[in-house]
Amino acid sequence: MTPNVRVAAALLLFSLAATALLALSPKQGDAAPPGFKHPKAPSASESYYGSPFVSHVTPASIPSGTQFSVLGRGFGTAAGKVTLGGEECEVVEWADHAISARAPDEAVAGKVAVIAGGKTLTGTLEVRVVTKSAVKLPSIGTVQIEKGPNNYQQGLAEPGDTFAVTGNGFGTAQGESWLGEGFRPTVPLPDAESPALEVTSWSDTSVKLKLTTECKGDTRLRIRAGAFLLLAPQGIACPVPPPEE
Repeated sequence: MTPNVRVAAALLLFSLAATALLALSPKQGDAAPPGFKHPKAPSASESYYGSPFVSHVTPASIPSGTQFSVLGRGFGTAAGKVTLGGEECEVVEWADHAISARAPDEAVAGKVAVIAGGKTLTGTLEVRVVTKSAVKLPSIGTVQIEKGPNNYQQGLAEPGDTFAVTGNGFGTAQGESWLGEGFRPTVPLPDAESPALEVTSWSDTSVKLKLTTECKGDTRLRIRAGAFLLLAPQGIACPVPPPEE
């Protein structure tokens, strides 16, 4: 068979196949035969970007109750639902390419899913919600006077007594401590006239200080813990010196 004959035969077969396909396809106005389905026209997002998808979620570690973003394509313009680890999240803003949602109040981890238009789009990476814990600043809670073995003036601080201090944020490295008049936390700073305190124990939540010299009148305990200058909430009563003649 010559090349020209082969080409003519191939064209004839193609023409016959096309004619058969047109004969089987329903004409406009005709009822479609059983089992025949017209191809579905792609949506605007699908025709331009391909199938809808979730590209990423930011941030990957989300504080509880705060907003996070879901980025991708094909979400549609009508708001649907967003879930994180199976927990539904409040939708704040919705667009075809980006969603803003609010994380649950409890800790949860898992993938983010966008449910819209009868479809569920799931991200590929796992994100997590971390609970927001209250930040505790260093502070002095209580100061108790433990009397020395030879001291008997209850309610008054004397040399040999120990101040048992409780609180939080004192740190593990020993800081400064002193007694000073007034309530202002920054003054007075310790000087040569300040009563001497000896640290007998120090931890992040408790400190014990032994008074080694006399204190006079009403005073307050100060502790320097790192960058914080802490003032005891209650005053300390010391013996009042007799008036000068």
